[in-house]
Amino acid sequence: MRAFWIDLGSSMEEDAAWQRILWLIHEKLELVKRGEGRNALYRDPNDGRLWALAYDHPELKDGGPPRLTCVDQEGA
Repeated sequence: MRAFWIDLGSSMEEDAAWQRILWLIHEKLELVKRGEGRNALYRDPNDGRLWALAYDHPELKDGGPPRLTCVDQEGA
């Protein structure tokens, strides 16, 4: 799941995917490990799946839009 900014002309707004990612990492997923910058690894307590949170644009404010990707043990 990748988030984007929505250009409203006079301002930028976070899209629904961005809100969903924030909700998941704060309400549903368990933090396993902090990575470089704001990147992190989370676990879903319901099924054990691992999720990598990444910010692809460290040069932007707060790293830009987040990306949440399901990864296997080797990818983690």
